Amino acid sequence: MPVPRFSILLPTKNRSIIVGDAIRSVLEQSHHDWELVVSDNDDSDSATREVVAGFRDPRIRYFRTSGTLAMHENWESAFQNSTGSQVLVLEDKQRLNRNALETLDRVLASHPDAVITYPVVLTREDVPPPLPRDLTPVLMSTTGLLDRYCDFDEESWQYLPRGLNSVAPAALLRELQRTSPTGRVFSHLTPDHSQAYQVLSRVDGVLHLPGSVIYIPLSLGKKGSFSNGLSCMRKDANAQRWFDQLPVSIEELTREVPIQTQWMPVNIVLHDFRRFLRRPGYTPRYNWVRYHSLALYMVLLGRWLGCDMTPELSATAASLRKRSSGFRLRVGLDLVRRVVRAVIRKLQGDRRL
Repeated sequence: MPVPRFSILLPTKNRSIIVGDAIRSVLEQSHHDWELVVSDNDDSDSATREVVAGFRDPRIRYFRTSGTLAMHENWESAFQNSTGSQVLVLEDKQRLNRNALETLDRVLASHPDAVITYPVVLTREDVPPPLPRDLTPVLMSTTGLLDRYCDFDEESWQYLPRGLNSVAPAALLRELQRTSPTGRVFSHLTPDHSQAYQVLSRVDGVLHLPGSVIYIPLSLGKKGSFSNGLSCMRKDANAQRWFDQLPVSIEELTREVPIQTQWMPVNIVLHDFRRFLRRPGYTPRYNWVRYHSLALYMVLLGRWLGCDMTPELSATAASLRKRSSGFRLRVGLDLVRRVVRAVIRKLQGDRRL
């Protein structure tokens, strides 16, 4: 059989109510050379299966898991069942712009070995306008991107090749799988970030497309019930189950970070950063001032969303008490900068996540 140009991985669990719209956005693509790999990890044996069965297209390949896989294992299962030459992840709450694959194919025609990233955006429309044909990618060096990341630049995360906001050659991902310390492309604790760190260990740069290749309708994003990040802020049953499935202890997760709490998302991704980034000659230099200001910004954001952020605030305050007054002053000033920048972005209509 011919190898599909694109393998779109759709790992899902207990979201049959929304997964159909994600599938529909793939079926409506202007580019037709793709396969959609649905990895159904539901607690129910039938909910997602019945949704997928309603779409009669041979390019949709459905796989039922045991229903007990951890999130990263479900992502890996989808990848293992893929056959395409280019791989991207579509979360069940995300949608592909109608000419997303056409746009990516056009860029890949000129840069066949490139890793392409793009922002995930919230859109006011359920179906946003198609991407402009003159959309031009921007080359970003790996070392420059990693420096911004270690500086805790609030915009650096959107450029990381995290699968759900990037497309990468399958051959590269299979090589990463072969050399990964876990034997997986998508690993604990965060499958999207672990992929990004491994990719950035191998490539010298990424191409960034500044357009809504993948989007989340604002009406869906506002609900927050489908957000893993918000689940962690709320400390709900889904978050607790996720922590219970982790193959590392809480002590190991927080061993090398100043703020001693597992509830701070930045600590979770830093654990994977330290484990999976293996770029020869690159030594991370962390800006701990901006780390603390990011933590406080997350506390403010969580409170604004109605979450109990007491553990995060207490752990951050305990860490700051060990620092000098000058350090704490710089943290405060950087927090003000973050808040002002976030307000400006909102006023300008910037809806990148």
